[in-house]
Amino acid sequence: MRKRACLCSVLTCWLAACTTHDLYLGADLKGAQAPDSGLIAAAPSTAPGAAGMGPSAQAAAGTAAGLLPCNAASADCDGDLQNGCETHLLSNAAHCGRCGRSCQSADCVCRDGELQVVCPAGRADCDQDPQNGCEVDTLTSMNHCGACGKSCHVGGHDAITAACTAGHCHITCQMELSPEGDCDGNPDNGCETSLWTNENCGACGVRCVCSAGVCR
Repeated sequence: MRKRACLCSVLTCWLAACTTHDLYLGADLKGAQAPDSGLIAAAPSTAPGAAGMGPSAQAAAGTAAGLLPCNAASADCDGDLQNGCETHLLSNAAHCGRCGRSCQSADCVCRDGELQVVCPAGRADCDQDPQNGCEVDTLTSMNHCGACGKSCHVGGHDAITAACTAGHCHITCQMELSPEGDCDGNPDNGCETSLWTNENCGACGVRCVCSAGVCR
């Protein structure tokens, strides 16, 4: 008894009716008959399980069966077998690295399949979350003054007020008979410099022969 065989097109080679023994690997994909005219050619419209299925459902079934073996840089994200592996995953902001993984902010870009953030001057991505982009204003943030994690505070020596302005922490020092200033710009050590010296006479960086904070 001769074995039954069928001819499978690109859309129907996943059918259960087409077994390993049934397939003609070299058959014409347009639906031509197999070399033996007695063999049966399987038609897409009569595929078991395909009857009554819409195009999207058929595409999903075909994709699940591995009909579209895409390379690592592409994928069939729209589920349409007709356009194949239509999505480039390395730079697509809507499908970055995998289908459906998308940017949610204007600062987010897709590079080499990874979501990354590109911030303009004065802003930063301090929480390392590309979805909310550059969420910090480093020009005014007291917790991220000038850069992520750079705190502006009054915890240092003799500092009474602090403000982040244009990305720099400005400290107001306590008034004293022998005044001091924040000459290194570091709020952690506060007002660390005496302003009665020849290198800092009355103010940071003023060099002269100094007498009680006044240049002679």
